[in-house]
Amino acid sequence: MRRIIVGNKTADNKCTMFPNGTWLSCCQKHDEECLLALEYLSPRMRREADIKLFNCVWKKNKLAAITMYIGVRAWAHTLWWINYRKEYLEQRKT
Repeated sequence: MRRIIVGNKTADNKCTMFPNGTWLSCCQKHDEECLLALEYLSPRMRREADIKLFNCVWKKNKLAAITMYIGVRAWAHTLWWINYRKEYLEQRKT
């Protein structure tokens, strides 16, 4: 499986904690955009990536889009912020 690499960060190009369906390409793009958001320490970019994921998946499966959006926003308000703070502190050290 190809890994997405942005800066010094990597991610699996799949739908994390969600079955890989017809929306897999949406998840791959979302992974790339989330890594960029983390690289640039941008919660706004992260929110925009989540909205793009919702819109992309909505065209394929409306129920999956709603479920994924709730999941990625919950993630953005918890574990993503932990990574965000860690990255911020690392950058401040240099």
